[in-house]
Amino acid sequence: MSTKKNSVSISRSAEVVGVRQDINARFSRIKDLLGLSGADIARGSGQTRAYISRISTGQANVGLDLLVFLATHHHVSIDWFLTGIGSPIRSIMLTDAAEDQKLRQELLNLREEVEALKRLVGKKACKRKPSIGR
Repeated sequence: MSTKKNSVSISRSAEVVGVRQDINARFSRIKDLLGLSGADIARGSGQTRAYISRISTGQANVGLDLLVFLATHHHVSIDWFLTGIGSPIRSIMLTDAAEDQKLRQELLNLREEVEALKRLVGKKACKRKPSIGR
């Protein structure tokens, strides 16, 4: 019976190692896709260049902090990073409907201010006295 338990735990260990290797491979792929060097990622994420290098060579695993950095600063899909399914770069949803309406209103307000400034500048230009002797 212990043989069966050992083979199951060895099998699961091999699966975990395989998943980690896949994630590290996706890390290297995303670096290339984004055109980032290890130094760029280290600088932006606050990690060391040595750590980034060890990930690229399979000697270290991608940590959660690094994954969150890539997701928030470079729009990397966490689903893709962990599973390999879908697109590596997530589509960026800039605004929701309420924010969109707010931005439209701000744009209308700015347009009205620009028109008011144009009218004001036009009135000032008409009030200027012509220079004599020039």
